[in-house]
Amino acid sequence: MGMVKRLLKEYNIVIILVVLAVAAFLSVPVFSNKTNLLNLLTDLSMYGILAVGVTFVLISGEVDLSIGMSVALSTITCALFASKLGGAAGLIAPIVTSAAVSLILGILTTKFRMNSLIASIAIMTSVQGLCYIIGGGRTVALTNEFVRSLYTFKLFGARLLSLPTVVFIIVIVAGGIVLYRTRLGREIYVTGGNAEAGYMTGINISRTKLICFLICGFLGGIMAILMTSFVYCGAVNYGEGLNLTMISACVLGGVKFTGGKGSVIHTLLGICAMRIIINVSSLLSLSAWAQSTITGVLLILVLILDRYNRVQREEDAV
Repeated sequence: MGMVKRLLKEYNIVIILVVLAVAAFLSVPVFSNKTNLLNLLTDLSMYGILAVGVTFVLISGEVDLSIGMSVALSTITCALFASKLGGAAGLIAPIVTSAAVSLILGILTTKFRMNSLIASIAIMTSVQGLCYIIGGGRTVALTNEFVRSLYTFKLFGARLLSLPTVVFIIVIVAGGIVLYRTRLGREIYVTGGNAEAGYMTGINISRTKLICFLICGFLGGIMAILMTSFVYCGAVNYGEGLNLTMISACVLGGVKFTGGKGSVIHTLLGICAMRIIINVSSLLSLSAWAQSTITGVLLILVLILDRYNRVQREEDAV
């Protein structure tokens, strides 16, 4: 019983996720359809890839609000380079683009000591302008057949092993290993939890945070490739609200916004809850505003539960 209680304290999202899944199965018959479940898996995998990158940034004690526009710009560069220079260029360009934006944010945050929230808002605005300049304010069509086929590619021909799902599994495993089994992972947690103590023990705080930003940018580039392959084009509107969606999914899963706490498993649970809400809302033909309202209420509920558990732990310690 004690183990169950500790599990519920640590993973409040588990309860919410189970309730959401049961409610979806019982109230929306189409939800349990095999095709819908496979589409849901592929969908949450694509978004989950970026969510893992955002997790690294949040655990390090920073925040990146520019990642949404960075992904949007990367979809545009992916479509442009792939259509004009070939598939290889279409794969390299979005990763370089997204990583470059994250590198700039990392330098402003670590070298110039700017607040990452303010710096990322400034970069987000600038990148949004670049999207309009490069894309001409229109969607940029993807004509390269190789890149167009990536989203629907299936390993061994199995629908369960679509490329986004396979990449997501690799990212989750690699992210878990880095955070739990490496020195860098331990440094990331210390950096986000107590940077001053980390500095006193010899941790290079600036380098650690910069690495987290670059990981997020790299994964943002990968997501941009899959998104471009999915919609056959690149456009600025694909990044609108994406940053807040990713942060919400991480926080919903239990990643601490102020840093020092979280895991890729927490993120996995959070992104699952988010995409189930969106999937069911789409099946019920609910508006985007209704989806946002439901997600916001759940996020508030999780934060209240987290606050309650923290107070309980403090009282138990006394």
